[in-house]
Amino acid sequence: MRPLRSLLYSKQTPLCLDDGARRRMPKQLYIPLPCAAARRDMILRTLSVGKGVAHSLTDADLDMICEKTEGYSGSDMKHLIQEAARAPVRETFQKVKDVPGPVSPSSLRPIVLADVRRAAKQVRPSVTRADVIFHEEWNKQHGALTAGADVDDDESWD
Repeated sequence: MRPLRSLLYSKQTPLCLDDGARRRMPKQLYIPLPCAAARRDMILRTLSVGKGVAHSLTDADLDMICEKTEGYSGSDMKHLIQEAARAPVRETFQKVKDVPGPVSPSSLRPIVLADVRRAAKQVRPSVTRADVIFHEEWNKQHGALTAGADVDDDESWD
């Protein structure tokens, strides 16, 4: 009996795939940019209690961040929150640069909305609207059936 094999291949630009590669990968899935709810979840997971990162972001703050980060990829969101998390660290190091010994994470102030705003000036979306349009069009022509799509709507078999 032959062992089961599967291949997971990821490319940011589907044009890099030649016809032979596409034939060998019958499922070509387009994964769109994260929606507001997904971006919110990414923020909360990045700042979760188990990671030792304190924040004082309110629900209203999170709503604003999610609104302002429309068009950000998952990677962009990760970098945005990491950059925001560096602000309290930088401030603490400025205050204690002449004090010997390690700095305790508990001595850092929590991340606030202003930290995220400053970080957003440095971390911009890496995906353009033109990129999104291109990938959506490519998906219509070459991608596997989109989740939730109605098969009866496909007129190509009529």
